[in-house]
Amino acid sequence: MPITTRWYDQQQSAIIQEFETNWEWKELGQSLQAVKELTTHVHKQLVLFIDMSQTGNLPKGNAVMEGQQIFKDVPKNISHVIFVVPSKKIKTFAGLVFEMVPSWRNSVQYAKTLEEGQRLVAEAIEKNRVGN
Repeated sequence: MPITTRWYDQQQSAIIQEFETNWEWKELGQSLQAVKELTTHVHKQLVLFIDMSQTGNLPKGNAVMEGQQIFKDVPKNISHVIFVVPSKKIKTFAGLVFEMVPSWRNSVQYAKTLEEGQRLVAEAIEKNRVGN
């Protein structure tokens, strides 16, 4: 599977989506469905960690429309979305998608490296833990 979805930590405070080099919109939709399944019985605020450090490509199609359609159904208990995205093209796409979903504007952060992303995830988990 080009997108792996799993718990990021043992405390189940964050979910990670890891992208391989090539992926399709359908697979992103399936991965978000896996996120929904993981969050079904979790009633605390969670972080979604999207690691796109191994891909610089977007699938064919209208990226904004496809992304908006897929991300409109992000589970309500996802409080933060952290992207590791070294590609300017993908960052631009993600920015446009989340700009069109006003409730996400202040909940999305971008990192250029995996280490920076991991730091942002740790900070977001801590904010959720203390209730801010």
